[in-house]
Amino acid sequence: MATDEPPTKKKKTVGSVSPSLLIDEKKRLLVENKFLVKMPEDFYQFWTFLHELNSEDPNNILTPFDLSLGGPYDVLLGKSSANDDDYLLHHRFYYDMPEFQTVLLSRKEGSQYHIGYYRDSPSEDPVFLASSDSSQGCKLTVLSDNIFAAVLSYLQGSEYKSKPKGKQLIAKLEKFTAEHGYECGKRTKKIRAREKKIVSKGFHGAGIVVPVDDNEVGWREVPRSIGELKKIFMSIATCDKNKDASSDELQELITYVQFANDECDYGQGLELGSDLFCYGDDSLEGYVKALMPMAYSLLGYSAFERIILAHLNNRSRNTNSYLSHS
Repeated sequence: MATDEPPTKKKKTVGSVSPSLLIDEKKRLLVENKFLVKMPEDFYQFWTFLHELNSEDPNNILTPFDLSLGGPYDVLLGKSSANDDDYLLHHRFYYDMPEFQTVLLSRKEGSQYHIGYYRDSPSEDPVFLASSDSSQGCKLTVLSDNIFAAVLSYLQGSEYKSKPKGKQLIAKLEKFTAEHGYECGKRTKKIRAREKKIVSKGFHGAGIVVPVDDNEVGWREVPRSIGELKKIFMSIATCDKNKDASSDELQELITYVQFANDECDYGQGLELGSDLFCYGDDSLEGYVKALMPMAYSLLGYSAFERIILAHLNNRSRNTNSYLSHS
């Protein structure tokens, strides 16, 4: 926020930005109120970084690399909607759980590749950024814990790293991360700390973290391996000869979740519900609706509960763009 005092020279630290470059507070509140989560400081710093390179069209900096700003960035670009649910659905792809918020997406025709922040709780900062290609399934590939390093990882793993514009942007990103103390790489200190809290890898592979107290109350294991769950889900989805037995087995697992909920082990319902969601078959969505909203409600994650309900009511395999310039 601008002040009347002359700027003083200070050593740059993570989260520090020149006062004259801070995003208008109204925009920050609008993003938070519409997307139901508070975006981290590096999200806004990246916007400022792009704006300094091209004040007329910050988004144009990423065009040569087949990337575009998306999700909450579109609010900063002046896009909006009269329907609040449109913000929750904007650039939310088929396999995107409420924990995942798209901020960058591929410009390639028909591509469903996108990059987003992942947070374990709606009230906490994101723990990492990951890439996902919904045309290939639910897998999340962790890139780094800040958007500068995530874009750097994207560029370094692409065809653009050896091209002049790619080299220039890589150099600028490396300089920025060094000056502001951001870690690069897929296993930063923050990400390694989270790895110790993971209770299950889940179908998406990035891990599930839920609050667990000193008495280990908060989570209990789903008594089936990922491979066994996939066989059960496939049997139901394909209506094979074992469908009835598989349906009975899944119903038994849901009964276990109910017992777990009674004893405050809410993570089991989240794990089973997210695995069903990530399997991604329409025939299983009734089970998802029975498990995931309840899990988020019991965990006190009301924002995630609202997001999953909006998504399940409008779940589509298309690239969903709901905001536009008025």
